[in-house]
Amino acid sequence: MRYLNKVIFLNSAHVPYAEVKVDGNVHFIGTQGVGKSTLLRAVLFFYNADKLRLGIPKEKKNFDSFYLPFANSYIVYEVMRENGAYTVVVTKSMGRAAFRFIDAPYRKEWFVDDKNEVSADWSEIRTRVSESGGSASSLITGYDMFRDIIFGNNRKPELLQFRKYAIVESPRYQNIPRTIQNVFLNSKLDADFIKDTIIQSMDDNEFVIDLSYYRSQIDTFEQEYSDVMLWMKQDKSGVVPVKKQADIVIGKYRTLLFSKKQIEEGRAELNYSEKMARRKLPELEEQIVELKREAERYTRLLGEEKDKFDNERDKLIKQSGIIDSDLKKIRDKRKYYASERIDEVISRVNREPVLKYEQESLFKVYNELTNTYSDVISKYSLMEQRLDAGFAKFENDTNTKILNLKGELNGRISDLMKKSNEQSDEIRSVYEEKLKNFSDSKDFLLEEISDLKQQKTRVECSVHFKDEINGCEERLRNLSSEEKDTAMKVDCMKLECDRLRQKSDDETSILERKFDREIDEILRHRKQLDAEIESLSFLINNSKGSFCEWLDNNKPGWQDSIGKIADEKLILYNQNLSPELVADGGNSIFGVKIKLAEVERDLRSPEQLKAELETKSSEREADTRKINLLKEEKTKQAETIKNKHRKQISALSGEMRLLEVQLQQYPLQVKSLTADLVSWKRKE
Repeated sequence: MRYLNKVIFLNSAHVPYAEVKVDGNVHFIGTQGVGKSTLLRAVLFFYNADKLRLGIPKEKKNFDSFYLPFANSYIVYEVMRENGAYTVVVTKSMGRAAFRFIDAPYRKEWFVDDKNEVSADWSEIRTRVSESGGSASSLITGYDMFRDIIFGNNRKPELLQFRKYAIVESPRYQNIPRTIQNVFLNSKLDADFIKDTIIQSMDDNEFVIDLSYYRSQIDTFEQEYSDVMLWMKQDKSGVVPVKKQADIVIGKYRTLLFSKKQIEEGRAELNYSEKMARRKLPELEEQIVELKREAERYTRLLGEEKDKFDNERDKLIKQSGIIDSDLKKIRDKRKYYASERIDEVISRVNREPVLKYEQESLFKVYNELTNTYSDVISKYSLMEQRLDAGFAKFENDTNTKILNLKGELNGRISDLMKKSNEQSDEIRSVYEEKLKNFSDSKDFLLEEISDLKQQKTRVECSVHFKDEINGCEERLRNLSSEEKDTAMKVDCMKLECDRLRQKSDDETSILERKFDREIDEILRHRKQLDAEIESLSFLINNSKGSFCEWLDNNKPGWQDSIGKIADEKLILYNQNLSPELVADGGNSIFGVKIKLAEVERDLRSPEQLKAELETKSSEREADTRKINLLKEEKTKQAETIKNKHRKQISALSGEMRLLEVQLQQYPLQVKSLTADLVSWKRKE
């Protein structure tokens, strides 16, 4: 069942954000001005898409100004259908309302960001919809086109892509929005008016079957059938070339999808870069203006510095002229002094202090030499005596020290001899103890060598890596057994799935046969009612101008005479008998008079026939409802049976797929263990 499930206002009709569910019986109640009519007109606009027939007074704002005042104003409709909900967005384009379809249930984050701001950029909203797995349609600006999409008039080539958004399937739907409009606007709600509206909306044109459309459908089917058969056609080597080409196409399509994804990501990055650049543009323009001001200031300062430089340069040029004249005077003086040999004069003048100092030094040395020569002999003789006395004293002290050192040496020698003897005894005892230990170790090592020789003999006679080889062989056997068990489990699960499917089909067949019997019985009864209704309709339609009507007008009491023997269909309600009264006026029939008091027969008047026709029609409608209820119940119970077995089959199929994957792993494990076994045998 398809129906309008929810209406959402975003910056629409003075409402920042509101969601209203209309998925059942909804009652609006409130004081004046709280938005009852606003919501009802928004719901009506979904069905009739006509801004002039929403009941908006002329003195108030029109639909676009009231409901879509801003660029980020939206009215969003969520519509339920059998395979999930879809979304219809009403937005403003070129100053008027337009529509977009989104093949996904409504999500708030499409329109509202983390800062609770509604986006006005549709490209940003489209990106969010794509990221959430939905797809948005192109902009629909025509209201007739929107009504064709919603009410199923979608045989036009440009509307085929919108077929999934229809809430009904009818190319002649014009009466539906008109009736809904009258109901919403409370203009006239009696049943006769609604019936007349529906009747007047219908035309008397004969329904024409477009054979070209069905011919194109058959052509398409033939092409599709040929395409399907190509998937089964094999070449000489048993390979399906179309399938092989399809695998290549699928690979390239996946590459294309990846490239599209990269393009989308690149486009998103470029959009983000553009957005950031546009945000930074005012700051950069301010920086440019500021830099221009700085450049003007630096230009002005540069001019001032240049003026200062020129002034300083002029001053330096003047000073340079003065210095050049002084240098010229210096060169002239140098030439004059060079002619007068000024260098020799300067050197003699510079040597004067040095020569005076040398003269004074020589006088001092001379005086010291003449004063100290007389005391040299007495001085050296006294020194000689002192040296002799010191030498004698040194000799005596040295001899005394030698005697003391010899005594200490003898004492230390005796101590060392004593200590040496003690250490020799200690070393001898330690050596004897180690020798004993080494002899014990030697015996232990000899025994160990004997044991190792025996072990070597046993190893040489035994099989190497026996445990590893046996382990590999055991695991190979276990894997083979597990593979067989798993294959058996898979076969059992396949059989169980087939059994469940067969059981489901059997139960469904039994159920269908049961309901079909009941439906056939009702159909037989309805067929009988159809015959009776047809007969009654024939009698009622022929009552005007019939023999019965003539008898009512010209023969009172005819029910007790001719009415008891005349056939209803052939005589009483026949319009071609041309009856007239005979002269005798008796009760005879073709000259024969019979007694009719004993003949019992109930004659039906046209009013009784109409009442009986209504009764039969009611019975037929009841039978039709019973048939529909039985069909719905049959479908419901059959779906219940299928769902019950489908869950079991789905669980078994999932487990079976896991076991099949495990079966695919067994050959790889066997190959690996076989390689390990060969490796261990080679090491042996």
